[in-house]
Amino acid sequence: MIETEIKAFIGIAGTAQRAKTVSSLGAMGFRLDYFCEEEDRYYQAPDRDFRKTDEALRIRIHSENGESRALVTYKGPKMDSESHMRHEVEVEIADSEAAAELFDGLGYKSVFTVSKHREVYKRADISVCLDDVKDLGFAVEIEKLIPEDARKEEKQGAREELLSVLDELGISRERLTMETYLEMLLNR
Repeated sequence: MIETEIKAFIGIAGTAQRAKTVSSLGAMGFRLDYFCEEEDRYYQAPDRDFRKTDEALRIRIHSENGESRALVTYKGPKMDSESHMRHEVEVEIADSEAAAELFDGLGYKSVFTVSKHREVYKRADISVCLDDVKDLGFAVEIEKLIPEDARKEEKQGAREELLSVLDELGISRERLTMETYLEMLLNR
């Protein structure tokens, strides 16, 4: 699948925007799906610099309702300059520490950990994530998955649909960022 995503960074002083966003989501027909804590441990490859190739490899610990699960995620390079549209492969794993040891053994080095509290709201095939990122602040991600073989028009349509949701939420497009949380934290 291709993950189509836009991200608006609000920052440390995002409390008022968060309350307004939650209220708007309800009025727009979005419903709270779940809330969780996520810890993402990012890795660097031994044979190429993911910062230069615009790729990402992480182990995520997702904790929800007292239960935790671990996932390994690979994200390919962004497909355009207007959204975080990229090929994504995610696999649930039984043991995050064993996976970390495997990565280390293969020469992949842990470079940074991103921690966040996330609330996920859904309406049909669109998710809106309200993220409080440790040491960074409040951000809003709007996401939609589309098929790998989606035509250019379908990709553009998905992007426009996400921008429309952003507009309905009353969040300025000037707040959009192409940086990932990892990039934001590393560039501080």
